[in-house]
Amino acid sequence: RGAPEYSTRQTQKALEIYERHQVITQFLEEVLQVDADTAEEDACHMEHVISDSTFQGFKALLEEKRSK
Repeated sequence: RGAPEYSTRQTQKALEIYERHQVITQFLEEVLQVDADTAEEDACHMEHVISDSTFQGFKALLEEKRSK
């Protein structure tokens, strides 16, 4: 048995969820000062249910904070 093959759609969805996880974790740590373990755990839950508009807001605020 070889490695499982994923469709382009499945791969794209996995990459989107991974990006959400990374951004949410970083937002929680850098903007809200949540400890790393809690941020990681919370991001695992949030990444699947957060709306795209809220995610984009998190991303924009994180980028804004980093540019200061």
